[in-house]
Amino acid sequence: MDRVGSGIRRAIGVNRSAVIPPIVATVDDMLVINAKNSLDEGTSLHIHGYIYNGTSYFDGAQMVCGCSIAPKSTFTYEIPLKQAGTFWIHGHSNHHNVEGLRAPLVVQTPVGPYSGRKELLVAFEEWFAAPVAMRANATFAKLNPKATDFPDGIINGADARQAAKLQLIPGQEYRVRLVNMASAMWFDFAIDGHDMSVIEVDGILTEPAPVRSVRLAPAQRASVLIRAKPTAAWNYRYRAKMYTLPECANTRYYSGSVEYAATAPVFGGPSVSAPEFNDINLVPLIREPLIVPERSVRLEVGAGKFSNGLTMHYINNITYAIPKVPSLYTALTTGALARDPRVYGPQSNALVLRSFEKIELLMVNYGPLAHPMHLHGHAFQVVEYGFTNGTKTVERPRTPWPIRRDTVTLGPFQYVAIRFQADNPGMWILHCHNDRDHYGGMSMLVAEAPEMLQLTPDMPPSISNQCTRQGIKISGNAAGNDGLDMRGLPPAPALINRVSH
Repeated sequence: MDRVGSGIRRAIGVNRSAVIPPIVATVDDMLVINAKNSLDEGTSLHIHGYIYNGTSYFDGAQMVCGCSIAPKSTFTYEIPLKQAGTFWIHGHSNHHNVEGLRAPLVVQTPVGPYSGRKELLVAFEEWFAAPVAMRANATFAKLNPKATDFPDGIINGADARQAAKLQLIPGQEYRVRLVNMASAMWFDFAIDGHDMSVIEVDGILTEPAPVRSVRLAPAQRASVLIRAKPTAAWNYRYRAKMYTLPECANTRYYSGSVEYAATAPVFGGPSVSAPEFNDINLVPLIREPLIVPERSVRLEVGAGKFSNGLTMHYINNITYAIPKVPSLYTALTTGALARDPRVYGPQSNALVLRSFEKIELLMVNYGPLAHPMHLHGHAFQVVEYGFTNGTKTVERPRTPWPIRRDTVTLGPFQYVAIRFQADNPGMWILHCHNDRDHYGGMSMLVAEAPEMLQLTPDMPPSISNQCTRQGIKISGNAAGNDGLDMRGLPPAPALINRVSH
């Protein structure tokens, strides 16, 4: 499928379309997805940003909360939508989101501080000419990923070079929902001549914050309020910049029409003066006080040469690999041993949390590239940004009520501290949402309150059925054995030396 002129290669679509339309629902709806897997490999779906409280087996992370949907089989997701906000659905097995299995999900609420406004949706993607397997091989061999190809931009399912117009009615106020579904690229969004205020990030409503533009890392979302002009005397342009962080010479600039009238001239005046976007300065509407952690865990991310001869990505020198038994089944079937991180395998890098433990994760990046770090099952407080060399001012929330989100940018040579409470028992994954780093191993298991999981009702049999169809065990440790016997798992490679990658 030639999506944007980059060459013909495989794209994963839905219902015979490579462009998957947005899903719009209302709070308290039951979202039912009847997924038929016509591929020749397993697949799964993850609602990015959804908490899955009590239904972690629908989270979709491959071999974490269950098995993928077997090839040529069907599976039904039944998800009660208790969260309003801007989300997206994407494949979470075999890196299918990079191949096009992704779509926005908007969950509206009829009553709320920003309800009743007209809405627009702007979804960003990128499209690589090289398939994910080729790019993975380049990464593992420590070839320059930029040499494989630099992607083209997509806006609302179309070539960003012919970006679709946004049509406004004079005098109306609009909520513009922004979704970055890209697997590697950052996007900045701005509208010429219009005041713009952020009112949501990652499904969390905020006090209105005027901004000049909005920066979205891969997987992040935001909503902005704009007031349409009182007359249709002018049309305007919206701007989208697609880039890596830090920026390189391949930064792409796109623009589309903000149309009031088909024949109106295009406004060419000065841009709106407003502050730069900074998520740590946002104040959530539902205020939660700063969490005082009972434990702080340092997580150093990076890339290096491992003993298997490959260049892999890591967290705390461990490169992640999926187990032979889904981690959720290991938690359910190993009794008291489920509290021992070793039971989940040497490459799970498991962090085991007590029920309702207050935890801080201090993520540290000594490398030159940024990492959008995403935690499943939680919206966490963003409590501090800083630089590893201590040369710049530390940034902290400007109020006692820090912003919460589910994906945060860990910038080059920076650290970021996040906090949350372990109030959602489940097997969750923390990973970089730059897919190159994810398939390189920059992931880890967060095993939250496994003893509480063992007290919950049995999972629907459809979950285990997908495992048994594929010959995957649903009991025992990560290797499918008793105790800590990991025979059958390949030996975990050791980090030999770090690289700038």
